[in-house]
Amino acid sequence: MPSSFHSPPGTGVPRKMRLRAIRLVAWVVSGVILALTLSPTNPTPPVSVAHVDKLMHALAFFMWAALVTAGWRWPGWLVLIVAAGFGGVIELVQPLTGRDAELADLGADMVGAAAGFWLGLRLRAWTRRQKLRDKVA
Repeated sequence: MPSSFHSPPGTGVPRKMRLRAIRLVAWVVSGVILALTLSPTNPTPPVSVAHVDKLMHALAFFMWAALVTAGWRWPGWLVLIVAAGFGGVIELVQPLTGRDAELADLGADMVGAAAGFWLGLRLRAWTRRQKLRDKVA
């Protein structure tokens, strides 16, 4: 097998399999985001915290952007444009499900996506370092 297919020392998982797993999880997270944001009723959080809805939006898009950035190696501008489109479509469709569309939700999505993109870049750099170690080893 080519050396680029080998896993970093100690992980036991080939790089291509890790990328496939990251991509699969990104698709699952996309589905969960759609299901939760387009469900007819807004699930009430167990605690009463101001702006918890915005925090949930930011966390969801943080995870999504980190996975997309790490899994597909898209440039930052593309990750943010796709995140804005994804969040924008959600906000446009929400009134059809009996929920309220809020521009602040889209803003929280973008803040989370930007932070997730940053983490995704860190994951990319780590993966590159592991790949270089594989070639040296």
